[in-house]
Amino acid sequence: MSGRRNTRELTKIISSGADLTLRNHVIENPDQVGTEQTLWFKTSADIDQLNKGNTPRDVPEADRRVSDKQIAWFDSLNAAGDIRSSFNTTFFTAGASSEPEQAGIWGAVVGTALTLVVTLILSFPIGVMSAVYLEEFAPKNRWTDLIEVNINNLAAVPSIVFGLLGLAVFLNFFGLPRSAPLVGGLVLALMTIANGDHRSAGGHVIGAAVHSRGRSRRRALPAADRHPSRSPAGHARYPDRHHHRDGPCTGRNRAPAHDRHGGLHRRHPTRVH
Repeated sequence: MSGRRNTRELTKIISSGADLTLRNHVIENPDQVGTEQTLWFKTSADIDQLNKGNTPRDVPEADRRVSDKQIAWFDSLNAAGDIRSSFNTTFFTAGASSEPEQAGIWGAVVGTALTLVVTLILSFPIGVMSAVYLEEFAPKNRWTDLIEVNINNLAAVPSIVFGLLGLAVFLNFFGLPRSAPLVGGLVLALMTIANGDHRSAGGHVIGAAVHSRGRSRRRALPAADRHPSRSPAGHARYPDRHHHRDGPCTGRNRAPAHDRHGGLHRRHPTRVH
């Protein structure tokens, strides 16, 4: 074999990261320099697909990514026992790469974990403190109404808008470093706090605050205006709810037992003429 074209086609059989594999082996084993050793290198993604049978051999050479010469060289190496299949551990230890045989998920796993840590550190205390304030201490005024309107509006904003907001504000305006865990965590924390009104129990702030204020108003009513069925006097006055002064309840004189608020009402006697 001679010629630069044949040399290029031959080198395409192995992965483009073979030189890095050889360098790391020499660094780890400096005593082997000057000796003859047998090393295994990853094949390219095209040869890997050929080995798995995903590349058809019976199509014209122009319609496939592997040339006829590369197929012949691969078959000769396979016949000599120089081709073997093994588990690609690089998939769990390498980061993103344009070469399929060198790509891995380690960078994505670490980046996702760091992003979640930043999001948790920022969103959890802010969300809990906001919930406690709006639930227990915030009065009903224009400020809380403004917070409610803003939370409801932010909860309906698509996530792509939050991404553009992070790009424009955190990167361009504040000049933060282009770090996916840091800036991504800030954007996700903002989304979590904004969407907490609808999607998280700890952040269900506005709805809980509104219902709490409603219950507070009902508890503040005078005793005489409270519902008789919820007071001891109401139960003492009508110990048997299935009978009235005019006789037992029938289908005609039976009053509704529940109102639209879910509370029991006092059954009022109805005369049937």
